[in-house]
Amino acid sequence: MKTLVSPKQLAKAIGVSESSVKRWCDDSQLQATYTPGGHRKIKVAEALDFIRRSNHGLVDPRSIGLPTNLGKNSVEFSDASELLTSALIDGEEPNCRRIILDLYLQNTPLETIFDQVLLPAFVEIGEKWGCGEVAIYQERSACMICSKLLNSLEDTIPSSELAPLAIGGTLTGDFYEIPTQMVSLVGRQQGFQTKSLGANLPASTILEAVEKYSPKWVWLSVSYIPENHYFRAEVNQLWDVLSAQGIHLVLGGRALTTDIKSGISYTTCCDSMTDLANFLKIMS
Repeated sequence: MKTLVSPKQLAKAIGVSESSVKRWCDDSQLQATYTPGGHRKIKVAEALDFIRRSNHGLVDPRSIGLPTNLGKNSVEFSDASELLTSALIDGEEPNCRRIILDLYLQNTPLETIFDQVLLPAFVEIGEKWGCGEVAIYQERSACMICSKLLNSLEDTIPSSELAPLAIGGTLTGDFYEIPTQMVSLVGRQQGFQTKSLGANLPASTILEAVEKYSPKWVWLSVSYIPENHYFRAEVNQLWDVLSAQGIHLVLGGRALTTDIKSGISYTTCCDSMTDLANFLKIMS
């Protein structure tokens, strides 16, 4: 995907005149930077944010580096999870990307896409894999495609260098990266800079990152807990340091049972990406 486009390219993409795009830039409706020669350049993330806010349709997505068929036949939200499930199983990466981007450009919040489209798709894939309807390679391929899609979404969400920072990942023995990628994106859409540290991290190295970056909040995505006692010790180690510095500790994930939560300390525990988005709206 391109990172910068010209007013001419954006105008072609949404079917308006180049002068209209330049006027929107000059009126601050559309954020642009200027080259040393005085030419306007627009970040793709800013262009997509403008398209979402203004409800302009896409006439020629290729002009700004988007899939050719994006916006041609808008995906119905009610069909999206089923369509995405099939595309992921079949390994159709371009189609998966089109479905997610189409929903995003319809101004569907990322947390809604994750909770009501992406998560149900992977639940169904897991069930099909469990009963032999999906091969191991198809499940692994679906995970790889999803991870790539989430990485590419980072380029579509505007972020200010002045915004407060959040960091996070998963603890030792938890190798599930997709949920922590989703948290990073939801945080970014709610106005934070975010930095996903990855998966399978000891608490000690997360604290090293805290010392380096001084975040406003730290997240832990918890999809798998290999050893309950060790997990509790790591979370409480983080809490002791973070709470002393006024840094929020935000948890979420399917492995956080009532029993586990009763033995750890944290700021909040979110049951969904929508819960997370609502919490961050209050925080910001």
